[in-house]
Amino acid sequence: VGHYEWKIVVRNNTDADLTLSGDVDLVDQDGHAVDTAKVMGLRISARADQELTGSKMVMADAAIAGVKAVLISRTDKAL
Repeated sequence: VGHYEWKIVVRNNTDADLTLSGDVDLVDQDGHAVDTAKVMGLRISARADQELTGSKMVMADAAIAGVKAVLISRTDKAL
């Protein structure tokens, strides 16, 4: 059980602005999701990087080793 803060950088390699939504999984050392933070409406400009931060209270008795993000644009293209 613990409070974890996380940060990822999302890169938009397209020529259009995007709005992204999806999940940021907090994973253990084996890469298994321990808990999930939801991301809704992240706007990122064309050809830009956007830093995304968050925090999550994890109730499981597992050590968090990293994060894995799955974000989807409005056009349903996985990034």
